[in-house]
Amino acid sequence: MPPQVPPGTTFASTGTWDADLRVGNSSTLAGFDFLITTGPANPTEPCQTPNAAPTVFVNRSQTFNNTSDANSANFAGRAFGTFLTTAAGDVTQSTVACSRIKNGLCVGGFDYITFDDLDSHRRSNVDGTLGSSIHNDAAFDLSLERPHLLGPGNHLGQSGLHMPSIDKDPPTSLMRHSDYQFPGSSLPGISGTSFAAPAVLSVAIQALEYKGLFSQIVSPMVNKAVLLAATRDANADGAVGKFNVWSQNANPSTDPTKDAEDGAGQIKIDAVKAILDGNQFVQIDLADSNFVSCGTLCRNYTVASLTIPNDYKFRTVLAWQSCMINEGDTPMLNNDLDLALNCGSPLQVCGGTTISNTVTSELEMLERPGCTYSRTCSIEIRIKNGASLSACGSTTTERVGVAWRSFTN
Repeated sequence: MPPQVPPGTTFASTGTWDADLRVGNSSTLAGFDFLITTGPANPTEPCQTPNAAPTVFVNRSQTFNNTSDANSANFAGRAFGTFLTTAAGDVTQSTVACSRIKNGLCVGGFDYITFDDLDSHRRSNVDGTLGSSIHNDAAFDLSLERPHLLGPGNHLGQSGLHMPSIDKDPPTSLMRHSDYQFPGSSLPGISGTSFAAPAVLSVAIQALEYKGLFSQIVSPMVNKAVLLAATRDANADGAVGKFNVWSQNANPSTDPTKDAEDGAGQIKIDAVKAILDGNQFVQIDLADSNFVSCGTLCRNYTVASLTIPNDYKFRTVLAWQSCMINEGDTPMLNNDLDLALNCGSPLQVCGGTTISNTVTSELEMLERPGCTYSRTCSIEIRIKNGASLSACGSTTTERVGVAWRSFTN
């Protein structure tokens, strides 16, 4: 059918009414700029919408071709509050496409075998169209764990995702996958991290709509923390990463014991709802004065105190963003924050402190295994070596998001 809006149409300065989607249909940065532009019309880029509000949610299932493009995406998260998802890439042995993204969410893909058994879901490991890239780009930062988490990217190893096709008559199933293929290929077109990324973005959008537009979920770092807290292992290699904390050094070729191929694991939308229903998330604008001494070279801020029931696992996430003053800046992690779960004296049953303390990551995450006795524990943000909080330009606070949940499966 012909487009409802002819090509070249210029919208009024207030934008369009009742628009559910804005599509930046360009593989260059111009398509991304169209989504986030907030200023007057640019005569050299006539597709931009003059004075439009920045798009809150953006998916980019394509590699940012250079550092400049990636920095523009990072700046959108920092300056405009844009929640950005990017696809990790589909060639298992290749570097992930989002090593350059510091202020967004990198999404890999998992293969779902059965719908009612999450233990059967594993990172897509078929090299090529149906895989999920895991290696970080040495040209950028090997210490960052990538991908962040996994979304649905494939089904049954080879069949791709099932999508509805309304033109099929009964008894033919409406959920089709073979109808959509790359030209000249026998592989299903609807598969891979290019589809996993927008699926995860859909969960982020639903989280905001469910909790309300005026909730703290509107903050991208809070929404990011909620999504990551609502995951489970999808590679049978560790609760979080290869262990129970977010890992540091993510180059499988040099140290395969540390790099997590599935990041935080598979997204679970029911866990997202549980976190939102329990108000188990918070946005904090940290000031240097918020931190208090917790011993030699230790300053912390207590986010929440809570009781973890016996035999319950506990997962918590801290997320913030790299500092950028201008769009052309290189993102810089100006504050090295750590995340701790303090459950009292280590001499007591189910006591002790678990710490996630990476050096260059904008994310900290940990999971405490279930224990025989319930314990009252504190979620704490610590600043590395008791340092002072550094400003980002004229901004003297650090906005962070923290989320947590107790669960049995």
